[in-house]
Parts: sequence; C-alpha cells; structure tokens
Amino acid sequence: MNEEDFAVTFSGKAWQACEKIDSVDGTIEMEACSIQRPNLKFLGLIHGHLSRVSPNGLFAVKVSLSQVIEIIEDAMYEWSEEEVLESSDIYHPKFYRIKDARWRMKDCSVAETHASEYAGGARDILETELKLGSSQGMQDWPLEVSNRSRVEEFCNFYDRKIDSSVKFDIMQLALFSYDDYLRYSIFSDRKPTQLDNTLSKWFDCTLRCDFALHGNTIAYWATLDRESNDPEFSLTDPQFVFAISGKLRRIWNDSQIPIDVYWDAL
Repeated sequence: MNEEDFAVTFSGKAWQACEKIDSVDGTIEMEACSIQRPNLKFLGLIHGHLSRVSPNGLFAVKVSLSQVIEIIEDAMYEWSEEEVLESSDIYHPKFYRIKDARWRMKDCSVAETHASEYAGGARDILETELKLGSSQGMQDWPLEVSNRSRVEEFCNFYDRKIDSSVKFDIMQLALFSYDDYLRYSIFSDRKPTQLDNTLSKWFDCTLRCDFALHGNTIAYWATLDRESNDPEFSLTDPQFVFAISGKLRRIWNDSQIPIDVYWDAL
C-alpha cells in the first residue's frame, strides 16, 4: 500500500439487545491508523448480520487481510484525491470515514442484514390503502410518492400496522416526506407549530424503539461519512446533509449497543 503500514482494529455494535441470541444485525467498525503518519486514520463501517464464534462467545468479523487492504487502498485513493483538489465538503478531523465499506471489497463475507435496505416489499399494500399515485415506471419509490402535507397521516398509519414489511416501507415514505416538510418550512420561513414538535418527538421515539427494523434506513439519513460533531448537523438549513440528518445521526449514535468481536487476520 505505497510503502505505508497501518495498525488495524475492529469493534462492533448491535442494532438490538443480543445477550441471549447468537446472531444479530449490526455494524462492524474497522479503524486503520497509519504508522508513518499517525494523523492519517480511516474508519470503515460494514453493516451486516453478525454471528458468534461459539454459543455466548464473541461475534466473528468475517473480513480477510486482503479485504482490509482493499478497503484501505480504496480509501487512500479517495482521500488523496480530495487532498489534491482541496474540494472536500466533509469535515473529518479525526477519521476519514467510509460509510459503507462493504462495497470497497470485491467479495464481502459478512452476511447482509436481515433488516431490509430498500423499500418496495409492501408497495401494493400502501398504494391500495393510501392512494399514493404509484406507477410501475417509478425508479425511486417512495421518494417519488412522498408528500410533505401527509407526514402526520403516514405516522398514524405506521402506528396502526403490525406487519414489519409495511412498517418498513411506510417509514421510508414518512422520512422522505418529513425531510421535505422541514426543507419547505425553512424555505417558506413559517413560524414553528405544534405539529413540528409532535412530528419531531414521534420520529425520535419510533425510530429508537424500532431501530433494528430501520437500521439501514437510519444509516442512510444519518450520513455516516461525516464525524458526529460535523457542524452541518447543527444547522437549521444544512447544505451538505439532509434536513433530518442531525436527528437521525443522534438516534444512530444512541441506539447501537457495543459488542465484543473477534478477528482472525488469516
């Protein structure tokens, strides 16, 4: 790797309590720190379904040494390009963050999460009950059927449902709509309302309660390629993250549960 050596460590976080189960959805965090340049540090995130090495044992990190090298080499190239261009809009004073390192490896051995990543499994149900205006040609559903004027309706619909596929899809629809709701509120310069407070509390409470179901969705909106203390997250009208990213990042940070992991470099 261009004659540069790295010290690599792994840690893990579960998306739900897992004391009595042997596998769980979660996130592996790979820290790679340059020996030659101590200030050069990478943090790669791998979301997946993690299994214990043995009953009640540590959770296995199924990443080979060659795959670690792939992640670092890809991150090094990306980082060096930003340094040359001096055009990065990302604040990373501690780590250069790779928000989904799974795709930096040719063949990732970490199983994909049991939690869904993409919406659409309950699309027909939502269309029948909510009359969203869906069509077969839509490439980015539920974004294309989101509606900022119906956010509260979507939240109430979620609370009435039990089926996880329906709750997953309606949450994606609700989040797209809520993000647009906040953006429009800023653009129109309207005064805060009681509904603003109600929606904020609902999303905060519901996503924390159902974190395991919506882990991938929360990861998307939380813009994990940025440090948690990135100034963008505290802005009312951020330029480089979503309007809801600050809230979703706090939920992400607070809801994961640290777990002990085992990595065999061989």
